[in-house]
Amino acid sequence: MQRRFIFLCLVIGVFTAVTILFGSTAAFDLASPVPVQAAQAVPTGSASAYVKILPGILSLSSNEVSFQDLLLTGDPVLSEPVANIMLITDSTGCGCGWHVTMRGDDFISATHRYILADNFFLQIEDEDLVSIAGQKRPQSFVGDIYLSRTPRTVIYANPDFGMGTFRTKAEIGLLLPANAYAGSYKGGFVVVAISSP
Repeated sequence: MQRRFIFLCLVIGVFTAVTILFGSTAAFDLASPVPVQAAQAVPTGSASAYVKILPGILSLSSNEVSFQDLLLTGDPVLSEPVANIMLITDSTGCGCGWHVTMRGDDFISATHRYILADNFFLQIEDEDLVSIAGQKRPQSFVGDIYLSRTPRTVIYANPDFGMGTFRTKAEIGLLLPANAYAGSYKGGFVVVAISSP
């Protein structure tokens, strides 16, 4: 009888100890000397990653154009348009937007005769603006215009647009006045990309 009493005291003592240690007897199997523990989550960790993005530049490249020889007729003569391909890249990373201006320079001959810049004819079709990389394409500001010595905005991208690289084709022509002098002339046009519209 005394052995049963000691055995019962031991069982009650173990049961009480398990209850105190684990807060419940639900995780204790009396048939096993080792308590059964609930599955624990596998420890996870996280690591931060950092990058510093440096600003690039707003750039524009444009090719030279050469018009076909024009024959004086006593009337104004419009040359065949020549394609001027422009590549505009906004890698500033500011989302400021930008615009492109164009202006003409007078044609001057070796004998110092002039054909005014106002005779430059320009056409940029909206569908000729193509996005190569980055955001959606910007917009053409003109259909058909004559240039002058005063810069005119011809393409623009609003703030938060126009980031990336874009290609456009400008068709440039020359209106030869009826009173032009014969000779070889050199003129030009200036294309500039400016940050923020």
